[in-house]
Amino acid sequence: MKTKGVTLIELLVVIVVMGIITAFAVIQVDHILENVRRAGIRNEVETIEDAARFYTIDVGARPYGTMSGAGTCESWNEDSYNVFVLGERNGTHIDGWGGPYLDVWPESTPIGGCYVYRSYNVGSQSWARSNWKMYTDDTTLGTYAPTDKDIEIVMIRFYPLNDADAITKSHEVAEMLLDSVDEIQVIYVPGQAVVGYYILPRS
Repeated sequence: MKTKGVTLIELLVVIVVMGIITAFAVIQVDHILENVRRAGIRNEVETIEDAARFYTIDVGARPYGTMSGAGTCESWNEDSYNVFVLGERNGTHIDGWGGPYLDVWPESTPIGGCYVYRSYNVGSQSWARSNWKMYTDDTTLGTYAPTDKDIEIVMIRFYPLNDADAITKSHEVAEMLLDSVDEIQVIYVPGQAVVGYYILPRS
């Protein structure tokens, strides 16, 4: 009895079908990973926000803002670790500190860059009020940072700050945050790879 073999056309059909299935699977995996990254950033930002709240209750003042100036992710992370995990600033214990408020300080976000906690007092650091803008999309800016209230920000910075790819990443984070928080809580500095999650202002 003669057995019929697989024709070239049948083989090509199988290859095409497998290719379609594989492409669909890759798209689904990318979608799942995107959701994981989105949830990871949101959860870490909220965890830092909660840590800052508990610190403020214990110490009676907001956490020291992390290093000013250009900084690096390494320097931001070290300073934040000292304040939130070790309870010290410049080698000196922080009075009233009841932490640790975090088990660890996250060294990077799920898509790179680093977290920075900052607070800006009324009457000082006017740079915050003149440069931070409400993020609505890549092209729309609105003045947001108030002049009459202290503000707190969980910031996400990518380096180099003026690099096009880094700025694109910062916009991706802004879009992720917009999906889960009030629009006015997402702010950024135009032309720089910096996004801020705005903790509600305090008098």
